[in-house]
Amino acid sequence: MNLIERPETDPQWQGLVIAHEAGCRWIAVRMLFNHRLVCVPDDAPYGTAAYGW
Repeated sequence: MNLIERPETDPQWQGLVIAHEAGCRWIAVRMLFNHRLVCVPDDAPYGTAAYGW
């Protein structure tokens, strides 16, 4: 996994893209008082998450 030094905001998820790994980007999405880490495949047609923590 390659961490990104200067994360950019993903326009669809409204969260910071913090890492990129083999066709998947990891996005930290704010949910109320916490953050949720989601894995979104680069080729997902509608930005559907593959994993979420």
